[in-house]
Amino acid sequence: MIEKEYKYVLDIKKQQEIRDYLEDRCFSIRLIEQYYFNESTRIRCINEVYNPINYNGVEYYFTAKIPLRMGHGCYEFERPISEKEFNAMKENAISCLFKKRYSVIENGLKWEIDFFNSNNENVYCILAEIEVDEREGRPSSIPDFITDNLVLEVPENNKDYNNYNISINGINKG
Repeated sequence: MIEKEYKYVLDIKKQQEIRDYLEDRCFSIRLIEQYYFNESTRIRCINEVYNPINYNGVEYYFTAKIPLRMGHGCYEFERPISEKEFNAMKENAISCLFKKRYSVIENGLKWEIDFFNSNNENVYCILAEIEVDEREGRPSSIPDFITDNLVLEVPENNKDYNNYNISINGINKG
């Protein structure tokens, strides 16, 4: 699968207001742990804590991403792994991150809003993301809850806000 995504940093000072909005409208809430071996390979545990339509419970995955030579995006390969494999592999990770993900449909598009936190404690970044077909650009309509709380529209190919760099460096506040 070719993945092309656009990201938007939201105002952390408004996290409760954003969370209240999302909890009233989301179709899924997941707690995610991601462990990185390098910039392009990771494992993750996804614990779906809310999904009234298609509850999946806890799932484990191995993912590899290969950047495209031209343009924005990457090939993404993902396969399920067992809990035992996950626990054995995470011991060799060079970094990790924890986030709570809300998924909502706005204007017919699926948006994922991640609240990055320190070991499921203090939130240090809120990132809204949309994945689109490789031939598409940024969405023409961005939901009000994003534009009303927008701090930064992340430029294409900006690596400061990819999950790997967030797991290594945190957030560049400069």
